[in-house]
Amino acid sequence: MDIPIEADVNCADGPGGRSTYVVISPLTQQLTHVVVKEHRYPYAQRLVSVDDVLDSTPTSIQLRCTCDALSKLQRFIESEYLEGIVSFRGCASEAYVLWPYTASELTLAEHKQAPPSELALHRGTAIYGPDGRVGKVDEFVIEPETKQITYMVLAEGHVWGQKDVTIPVSEIGHIEDEAIYLKLDKLAIGQLPPLTMRR
Repeated sequence: MDIPIEADVNCADGPGGRSTYVVISPLTQQLTHVVVKEHRYPYAQRLVSVDDVLDSTPTSIQLRCTCDALSKLQRFIESEYLEGIVSFRGCASEAYVLWPYTASELTLAEHKQAPPSELALHRGTAIYGPDGRVGKVDEFVIEPETKQITYMVLAEGHVWGQKDVTIPVSEIGHIEDEAIYLKLDKLAIGQLPPLTMRR
């Protein structure tokens, strides 16, 4: 089953939003959550358990839950307005925030709320081999029964032209926030067969 990023997400009762990240455990290389940016206000990004994914294609994800249930799931990104450091029109610095704008007196901090010991990866996350950067993440392919990642798909337009390349998960050396490191070098990756799993 493909788990696409930046794909349409549908709930049981209609459009839910778009997928923005996948959350994986670097220890087990198992996909645990999909992050969905809601289709309706307040357009929050929600953590959706992969167990709630009913089906998916390379361009869409179907969830079991309703839109209302989606809107009650944990937020993935929490925003925090930090206090001002100077007075503003007679207000003490701790008495105001500026929204939706920021200034030198105010900072908007956003925090990703991935579960402990798990990493959130988005489409475009950099992929490196022993000899340097080789591409970026397009999507992940998982085994539906175990939720285990079996392949990672490199986005089109990398050093091998326009063919998609699937990387077996066994060739991932380690994963860090914002980067995936492979055991394969560029030559070995270039010899992998093109992607044939898309529906």
